[in-house]
Amino acid sequence: MPKIKGKTAEEIIQLKKDTTRVKWSMETDGISFPFEGIPFICVGAANYQCHQGNDVDKNTKIRRQQERDEKEVIVDLICIEYNLVKLLSCLISCDMPP
Repeated sequence: MPKIKGKTAEEIIQLKKDTTRVKWSMETDGISFPFEGIPFICVGAANYQCHQGNDVDKNTKIRRQQERDEKEVIVDLICIEYNLVKLLSCLISCDMPP
């Protein structure tokens, strides 16, 4: 009986923590690894997308732009209010000749 990390195949199968990672066969996305009697562990996967394809972050970009626009409106209103207060205080405090 082959040993993996000092454990037999039966011990690995009985441990719930390890059984989620140890596979005997696998089939995903048209790629299949048939049962050959040898357990294996999938250590990683990579998913690549074409940079010229559809924009997968389009909704996120639209939402961020709307948030930026809302912040700009608030800043503009604050600046307008500040300038009005400054103008009114100047008019009030200025000594105007009669």
